[in-house]
Amino acid sequence: MLISFSFENWACFGDSVNFTMMATKVRGQRETLATWGRNKILPVAALYGENAAGKSSFIKALAFVQELVLHDVGPSAPLPVNPCRSKPGKEGAPSYFSLTFLAKGKAYRLTFRVTMKEIVDERLEILNTRGQITDTLYERKGETVTIKAKKASEQLQLATRATVPQRLFLSVAAQLNAQEAMPAFLWFAETLFLLKPGARLTRLDALCGGRFEQKTNDFLNRFAAGTKRLSLRDVSFERLQLDENSRRIAQNVRANETLILRMGQESSEATECVVFTRGEDGIVNARRLFFVHEDEEGHDFDLPMSLESDGTLRMVNLIPALQMLETEGEERVLVVDELDRSLHPHVCRGMIEDFLATRGPSGRSQLIFSTHNTQLIADKTIRKDEYWIVDKACALGSAVYSFSDFQGLREQSDYLRAYTEGRMGGIPKGF
Repeated sequence: MLISFSFENWACFGDSVNFTMMATKVRGQRETLATWGRNKILPVAALYGENAAGKSSFIKALAFVQELVLHDVGPSAPLPVNPCRSKPGKEGAPSYFSLTFLAKGKAYRLTFRVTMKEIVDERLEILNTRGQITDTLYERKGETVTIKAKKASEQLQLATRATVPQRLFLSVAAQLNAQEAMPAFLWFAETLFLLKPGARLTRLDALCGGRFEQKTNDFLNRFAAGTKRLSLRDVSFERLQLDENSRRIAQNVRANETLILRMGQESSEATECVVFTRGEDGIVNARRLFFVHEDEEGHDFDLPMSLESDGTLRMVNLIPALQMLETEGEERVLVVDELDRSLHPHVCRGMIEDFLATRGPSGRSQLIFSTHNTQLIADKTIRKDEYWIVDKACALGSAVYSFSDFQGLREQSDYLRAYTEGRMGGIPKGF
């Protein structure tokens, strides 16, 4: 789970941004909160704000940290830092990032400063439920790393000799299989998922279980006017004409998982999705995905994916990712930019309500998203401390704050009126 995320000097954010998933004393919907010691952690956060306020930049900051942990840019390429250009003196200064997250039952805090040329400093700490540091695994300044773990492994010690300016020490240690670093590294690799606005059906075998068809048809029946159902029909591997890489991926699908591959050109009627599953007999089955509609006489007909509505495709694109959050025992953090893109407000609300219905004290999955859907505010679909605003407060940078930061906004207040009247910021200045 994500506990908190802070950063400074990134895109339109010149000053420090402090975002937290720790619940406040708000009374509503406490049954959805996850328990960590005496703390309660929020399962949902919604980011609101006017266009160009910085909602996508907030999510890109999180994506940058994930990318820096998981991938090596190489010795000669500049690091993809995006310093704030609107605030004087920030463009040449280091950008700062700090994430606190739960991984394998422990709370880790990764903190670092970075420029386009190098990692300036870095440290990885373990915290207790009171937020106190119980152990510092390492500290870094430039290329000098000091191991502070009480019982450091040989691999962690070896990683200090492999440190390079453009790469996080966490990444180097994980590559050398230093067990102290693996839980934190794997959180970025296996727990954190980010979906951009144009996200399409893609390889999702690690994301969803075998209820994909059932879950999709449930949503189509509830929210997609005119679309009768999703249909999956058997097809042989030979007729699919898979390239070598796709064939290898498909043949490696594991039991009780669903693999979805999209093939064909985006604008072509030949665009299709193929769903792969492994049966109890160990054989991988391939099925083409169709949308079934009904004509005026009540007869079924198939509609190519390229002719299906944007809203239906967006819904089906999101379902596997949302389904992974609802799987009992899974630990996932799904971050979606523009969750409501092409979706009716009721569909967006239905997705969130379905997810919240699966949450509770032992839950370890979260949904964080940006949106313009004010119906969620009007209906108070989520808790007051789960609504966040990204506000372009002035020309020098944006700010991020929660509804719960406003003392005068009570749980009985009209949230939508307070927001649309501009009392909390985050709306276009002309209104």
